[in-house]
Amino acid sequence: MLSTSFDATIWKETPFYMISYDKTKQLLIIHFHENDCVTFEPVSENLVFQLIISTDKQRFIEEQLEPLQQKRELA
Repeated sequence: MLSTSFDATIWKETPFYMISYDKTKQLLIIHFHENDCVTFEPVSENLVFQLIISTDKQRFIEEQLEPLQQKRELA
């Protein structure tokens, strides 16, 4: 699993400070500032790259990642 930190001075109002991704398991963990972690799966590597370069990360999480989590809860 690889992790990437986000510098608040560069990224401004990002809702999280770090993401961790396991390419083999397609597992994404987002580490939020409130010390909460949320796990999303399956998440493609392409989707992780889209999150990283997204200018509105909160909206991206809500529109692209949260539906994945809801589908998993229904299964």
